Amino acid sequence: MRKFYTLLFAVLVVTGSAFAQTEFSSFQVPFRSAEYLKSSVSADGEICLYAYSQNLIHLLHLDSNGQVKARASNTAPLGAMPQLLGDLPLRDKFVYFERRNGPNGEKIQPFYLNKADGRLLHAEEADLPLDPRSQLLQAFTSDSTFYALYYSKKTNTIQVFAFTSAVDYKIKKFNLNSILYMEDRLFKPTTSPVYIGTDLDNELYQAQFTKKLFLHQNKLYFLFDGFVGPGASHKNLTTEVLTLDLNTETSSLSALPTIEDTHKENISSYLFGNTLFRYIMTGKDIVQLEIYDVENLALKKSYKYTADEKVTLQATAVAKTGKLPDVSQAETARSMIQKMHTGSVAVVVNKAPDNTIELQLGTYDVKNNPAAMLPTGAGLLPAMGPGAIPIMAAMLIIKASAADAPPKEKNSYYKAYLNAETFEIVNDVSRTGTSDMVQLQTNRLVMEKVGIGAVVTYAYKGNVHYGYVDKKTRQLKILTLTPAEATPEATSSVN
Repeated sequence: MRKFYTLLFAVLVVTGSAFAQTEFSSFQVPFRSAEYLKSSVSADGEICLYAYSQNLIHLLHLDSNGQVKARASNTAPLGAMPQLLGDLPLRDKFVYFERRNGPNGEKIQPFYLNKADGRLLHAEEADLPLDPRSQLLQAFTSDSTFYALYYSKKTNTIQVFAFTSAVDYKIKKFNLNSILYMEDRLFKPTTSPVYIGTDLDNELYQAQFTKKLFLHQNKLYFLFDGFVGPGASHKNLTTEVLTLDLNTETSSLSALPTIEDTHKENISSYLFGNTLFRYIMTGKDIVQLEIYDVENLALKKSYKYTADEKVTLQATAVAKTGKLPDVSQAETARSMIQKMHTGSVAVVVNKAPDNTIELQLGTYDVKNNPAAMLPTGAGLLPAMGPGAIPIMAAMLIIKASAADAPPKEKNSYYKAYLNAETFEIVNDVSRTGTSDMVQLQTNRLVMEKVGIGAVVTYAYKGNVHYGYVDKKTRQLKILTLTPAEATPEATSSVN
């Protein structure tokens, strides 16, 4: 195990990851570990940490300087892990939304921590006017709004409940009667679409799912990779885009060009702003990146490499879990595919310096897929116990909710940099991203033999905050992580 961490540390050093860290806050907590730990950050920089440990819910309110202002605890209802759907940080309170199932159907129970006096209070239960046979599709928080999405098989509708407070919400309803097999798209064969937020860098873990949900400019975009087009062969697959316009309450379903003779695991799409990226890597030694305008699916740019062609997109060597990267970078499509782990193809896009974007392109293989994926996209990071630390250290930030982090995983990827407007290849871009800093910080704690009972990450005013529970001392420590090149005066650095 120690050899694994040493290798990973070397991988991160070789790839140039460096960051500075400063302590933001440190305080005692009444638990050594937590099943999950979640942060909620208000516009004024105040923080509320939600921890679930041994059937108790703990709320910790910190001011903008990291000082503890209030603590509250409550026994979880019905003696079971609460199904936390999301949070809503407001000026005077931190609101949380739990899922409840009762004799009269599904309900949402809001409760909140009052900032003024630190009291934990329950708001009136939200008795949602759901269509018959509705089931929870997804829930998440974005731009000071908590969204809960439900799908009714009977009426073939999606209802969107948008909460702006603990009790105030608006309903948007989308009739999908003109679209066949909607239930299959949304729920089969396994999980519902995973929500992809934009507060922190996203990783291959989220990107490897074949069904994803994005919110951009008040439109919901569902991406379905590897679906069979109408009348097509089961080996000829496409990517479908379901758009729900929250302003007009209209919906549309469109599709990208079909890919012949492939499998759904060979296709991955990702939405970044108004641009849709689709990455294809097949057993026929083909590596292809397609870039579309999501509004009309017009092709903006395409890169395709076959067999012995050099993959000019490649800006870094292929990095693989637990192994040092190969020194070669300009590889052929065939050699690159051979170096990748088996698994689902994945692409993720993040902002980079100087009007560029960074793409991670590769594969993600979960050997033991989590069996209990929750249909919620609340931006939380589940607690990282000892069994999950290798995953955290190996390029994994879970912001798409899962009941448990996958215990075994393999990923392999390379990076590419493109101009954010023309999508031409850009060379000599240096970037230390969220994932790089979190990876190295977690690895450092493991190397120092710190017992980690839970981990949480969040962003505020451009800074990444990394919190962890030290099992031995029962302290929750929060560090501010910043790319070292941006803060040369920082008190501590790792490189």
